[in-house]
Amino acid sequence: LLIILLLISPNVVEIWEGVMTFIFFPILVTAAWAADKGYFGSSKAPEKKCGLHAEMTEEEIAEMESNVRKEHGEHLTNEQVARYLEAMQGKTTSRAAYRIGATRAMFGGKRVKFG
Repeated sequence: LLIILLLISPNVVEIWEGVMTFIFFPILVTAAWAADKGYFGSSKAPEKKCGLHAEMTEEEIAEMESNVRKEHGEHLTNEQVARYLEAMQGKTTSRAAYRIGATRAMFGGKRVKFG
């Protein structure tokens, strides 16, 4: 569009340019929707990242995992252990969450509970 407006017909929008814009708009919206849904790119689902702290060593993680298995039984799957460890670590609240809470409090919005 920029090339057409600046190089082909400067400062004038011709009929065919407007028609092309209206034709390509639904195509662009459809392509954006398909990209958002993941139809482009690999068919692999993104891996879930573990919520454990990045600075923890493998030995510390293994120790925590063995403690969970001792406390709750050896029958737990790895996913269940990971979810329990994430719950034990607790979630840190970001500055954005606090800003959202403050904005809602100022303007009478719904209260948000952290943690």
